[in-house]
Amino acid sequence: MYGFFWPRLLGLEAPTSRITLPAVLAKELQQSDLPIWLITTPLHLNAFAETGLRTEKVARVFSATSPLSPSLAAQAKQCFGVAVTDIYGSTETGTIASRQVPGESDLWECIPGRLLTQCADGRAQLDCVDLSRPELLNDVLELSSPRQFRVLGRSADLVKVAGKRTSLGALNAALLSAPGVRDGCFWVPDHHEDTDVVRLVAFVALRAGATKDVVIAHLRTHIYPLFLPRPLLIVDNLPRDAVGKLPRESLRELYTTCTSQGSIAAMSVD
Repeated sequence: MYGFFWPRLLGLEAPTSRITLPAVLAKELQQSDLPIWLITTPLHLNAFAETGLRTEKVARVFSATSPLSPSLAAQAKQCFGVAVTDIYGSTETGTIASRQVPGESDLWECIPGRLLTQCADGRAQLDCVDLSRPELLNDVLELSSPRQFRVLGRSADLVKVAGKRTSLGALNAALLSAPGVRDGCFWVPDHHEDTDVVRLVAFVALRAGATKDVVIAHLRTHIYPLFLPRPLLIVDNLPRDAVGKLPRESLRELYTTCTSQGSIAAMSVD
């Protein structure tokens, strides 16, 4: 969606090498005499940032697969000296919009040939010159205009607890902004559909020296108390796939592993 579309849109050649490890990127930068365009994902940007990489050889950075958090965008800019072009789209529609992070606005801007409208049920509909008919999007969007919007979260990721609503995207953003958090996410156990009581779970991988108490204190000031994770589980790493996504089945297996190790009670925020 972004690896081939953006270079061609700007009249450049398609990507010539695939780099996922920081050491490989550092070697590529050292050997190149030309400015590099880095087309990557938040997962790999985080790995690059953790090495303390600093270079002036990267002219543009593109990121996709999931929205880039402000904190990671700031770290990436320290690494490469340029803001990141964050790409928004879907498998069904291809690239829809982009934004610069960090930037003056958090609004996404549709690329040429894409326009959005709000349907009566609140869902967003994409009109695109490349599609034979309008496409309903799975994300909940807040439209500022037909070409500008904010992403509030996926329709399937909306969470309701005691009459209060939020999205897993918003909860994850709050979690990832907590001091000492290297990676993390919220998860809704499968059994919540069979009961009126929703108990959210959060998985967190911490940086050296960070503590669970600091993370919980941060969450108490950034999310409504009803959405605090019960429990919050400390793990070494999250089971992300090759492009940084977290398959639901992998999170289910991780939860089962934590449960079998008896870590639930010890990690509860209560």
